[in-house]
Amino acid sequence: MRQGSKHRRAARVKRRKKQLAQLVGADVALSIFWGDITAADGVKGLAPADRARALVLVEQLQAETSR
Repeated sequence: MRQGSKHRRAARVKRRKKQLAQLVGADVALSIFWGDITAADGVKGLAPADRARALVLVEQLQAETSR
């Protein structure tokens, strides 16, 4: 993942959170982000392409926020 300034990294995180919320719903996205439910449980019922995209977004968010 690219390194960047703090505000660019924050903007990427915000953008990915919005994309995840659009795919799975805001309440499910927050539950995944807070760790209340697993990503696999949160994406059940989605189309395979949407499920894959949501899992990638969760993975990227976890990588960005662990820095």
